[in-house]
Amino acid sequence: MDNVKKFLSKAFSKKMIILYVAIVLVTVLVYQIGTSIALCNMVVGDVSFPQSAVGKDLVKGEFATSGNKAWLDSVSVDEYIEKSDGHKLHALRVNNEHSTHSYIIIYHPVSLTSADMADYAYHFADIGFNVLMPDLRGCGESDYTDISFGVTDTEDIILWINKIIEEDAEATIFLFGVGSGGTAVLTTCDETLPENVKGIIEDSGYDSLKDVFKNNIEKYYNKKSFPSLLIADIYVESKYGWSISDVSISDQVHHSTVPILFIHGGADEIVPVSHSNDMYEVCPAIGSKHLLINSADHCRSMYADSERYWSEVDEFIVGKMGE
Repeated sequence: MDNVKKFLSKAFSKKMIILYVAIVLVTVLVYQIGTSIALCNMVVGDVSFPQSAVGKDLVKGEFATSGNKAWLDSVSVDEYIEKSDGHKLHALRVNNEHSTHSYIIIYHPVSLTSADMADYAYHFADIGFNVLMPDLRGCGESDYTDISFGVTDTEDIILWINKIIEEDAEATIFLFGVGSGGTAVLTTCDETLPENVKGIIEDSGYDSLKDVFKNNIEKYYNKKSFPSLLIADIYVESKYGWSISDVSISDQVHHSTVPILFIHGGADEIVPVSHSNDMYEVCPAIGSKHLLINSADHCRSMYADSERYWSEVDEFIVGKMGE
């Protein structure tokens, strides 16, 4: 009888331990479920962070209140590419009034669209460029359901480059992107780009997407990133075929043969300046530069110090035009 009591006591204790562990795990999962859903939504289109994350929503900031929006509406035309997989890509195009073989392809932050890049388009048109502003996947009028934060846009960027060259074999092309648009143009670094592409300018792009999500979950949602990040990663990989954890833009920048101007805000809390520093350090392309705008937060470098911003950008472009 004593042996039976001991056995039951041990069995009961093990069950209690298992039950306790299960309760703890379920509690953690329930506590994190809201963050997991929010993170998954970011990948499929709802990319908003809490208000404190950016101080003010990107869409309601300087991008949307630009005085150049009316100008862009009056001079831009719609361009489309029909892909072999049936998806359609959209871009706004501004043909320079003067005959020129200079082109710049501008990519927007993921929470915006091509129509929000009026201030950038105006500057480049003013200095003599033809401007093409595609919508990233899942944004604006471009197809696909997942936005991917620029990760899967590489093929699309190459298609736009080739479209320009088909129309103008003498084209001199620069790639330019802000936020996830900056990351998108960097994903082309390990591709064999046509000689027409003379340089890449990225502003506020990230290196590791996992680190960006991890830092922002813990900082702005006040929750641990585990298991939310793991759940979101499993969901994204199973549904869309790419992994949040595998995104390391430095690995692509490391193969770049095209010079890159890395721009970042010193006050950026969404994507810390360490991302930009790390990518610049591994970039082997001769003529690459790094510009830090100390007072700027995420995607705000141009607005924080426009004079220095455009001076450095224009100098970089002029130095690469004849190469």
